[in-house]
Amino acid sequence: MVSIEELAKINNLVNSCDELVSGKFILSEYKIAKILKDIGESKEIYKLLAECMQNFNFEREFSRAQISLPRRNFIIPEEPEKILPFVFCLLMEINNKKINLNSFLNEFYSNENGVDSFTKFAQSVVKPFRDIIYSLYLSKDKPEALNDEMEENYIKQTTNNKTDNDKKEEESSMQQNNEEKDDEESISKDEMEKFYLDCKTICNEILSELKYEKRKEYVDDARYVVETMIIACNESNFRTLSALIISFGAMSESLKSIRFLSRELKNILISFFA
Repeated sequence: MVSIEELAKINNLVNSCDELVSGKFILSEYKIAKILKDIGESKEIYKLLAECMQNFNFEREFSRAQISLPRRNFIIPEEPEKILPFVFCLLMEINNKKINLNSFLNEFYSNENGVDSFTKFAQSVVKPFRDIIYSLYLSKDKPEALNDEMEENYIKQTTNNKTDNDKKEEESSMQQNNEEKDDEESISKDEMEKFYLDCKTICNEILSELKYEKRKEYVDDARYVVETMIIACNESNFRTLSALIISFGAMSESLKSIRFLSRELKNILISFFA
């Protein structure tokens, strides 16, 4: 059962998406940054994104979305489990200035039928993202367009009416069962603690390096993500941490001072599953 506090954070995210969808190009960068900030503040949304990102390749999907014939167009994926990470990564790219929003709109969303390019972008990209989030967490009705994987997540999120005590007992039982498994079948507590410690060490090194970064316009966003990663380490929140590491990889490419450290952070995550 999603907590009232989390539902409030998710509602803030939906409202931020609504502001962008119903607004104009002016202040669009601020509104995109607000959406990303709301995502970062919700554990539920980051957990969902982390699950969707496990087998997701943004570069490949971004290339597929660019249609050349009969005219330049941009078509995002249709599957809900791809829409979520795709839109998130796209907004990150725009927020980090790796994609120039004005040029992007001019190239793919030219003014036609009296609809301005930003409105077309917001309706075709941000609104589907917003609708999926709303359907999963805030709507009383089950969304129609869900594949098996998304439906399984939906069922877990919307029909689990166990009490907190029941959940704690179940988690305790699961933890006990996991501890009884052989090392070959599960990751030990010591390995998890070492993983979090290594990640925190690199995150702190990144924060130190950011003090000397020349591209100051990116520093605040980078520092926010890194500090959120440290919080995820302290809370042993693996799914949130892994999603942050993945998204931070694209962000850090614009910051020369931390590029190497960011790659090391990603290598730790990859090695963890090796």
